[in-house]
Amino acid sequence: MSEISPQRSSRSNGTKKLSFQAILVLVFMLFNVMVPVVSALSKISSGTLEIGDYLESPDKTKRFVIQGDGNAVVYQDKASLWASGSLGTGKYYISLSNTGDLCVYNKDNNCVKRLSTFIFNPVVGQWDLTLMNNGILILKDPKGVIRWNNFQYAQMTSLNSERPFFDQCLHSSNYQNFLCMQHDGNLVVYNTYKSMGAHSGLYNRKSVYLYLSKTGILSLNTVEGAQSIISKKTNGKVDTYRVGITNEGKIRIDDSKGRLFELI
Repeated sequence: MSEISPQRSSRSNGTKKLSFQAILVLVFMLFNVMVPVVSALSKISSGTLEIGDYLESPDKTKRFVIQGDGNAVVYQDKASLWASGSLGTGKYYISLSNTGDLCVYNKDNNCVKRLSTFIFNPVVGQWDLTLMNNGILILKDPKGVIRWNNFQYAQMTSLNSERPFFDQCLHSSNYQNFLCMQHDGNLVVYNTYKSMGAHSGLYNRKSVYLYLSKTGILSLNTVEGAQSIISKKTNGKVDTYRVGITNEGKIRIDDSKGRLFELI
């Protein structure tokens, strides 16, 4: 008589199959808990940017992120185009308030590095932060007016010829004096953020900007075409002039070779 091989019960097979499926489900659930969902944002509207999320330029070639070391960085691929500076280690996030206060916060919800500085007379409402295709961060108030960008203040110590300059500041090398083109149209020299030095006196004048011509003439211009000359010297020579603020609080204009052209 031939030996009959024992048959495995279908119930046993079904139990093992279900157990394997259950393991797959558990692994999938665990993976989703451990790996955060990354969000690509086209703009931040009075909200937050967490670690793992990023603000993306329209052409998707640039990203603005907040890293685990507290450094806010604009990247193109793996190359850093701009950085706010590392703070250490821990859980950081960026928050944009309804008054335009853009700041890096730590795990204790304390603002440890303010990004948007020198915003005068802030408007309450929805502010928008966007990243342009050229890697520049633009902060607009609720009226759509640009009030800050990341390539100014500490990052820009002089003004290139023919570049309109409004609602921004230049700083001296010792960071004690600031030349600010305010949102209200007044050009002011500040000392250590507190005492006000020389100023143009053009209050409540909208759309006024600082302008340095190709011949070294520094002026306050309006979008309507009005002009108020600040500098007194010109030789008519076309050059790439630069303007800055000295440690003594004086406005200094240099030529392309770094030689003093005029001190105001």
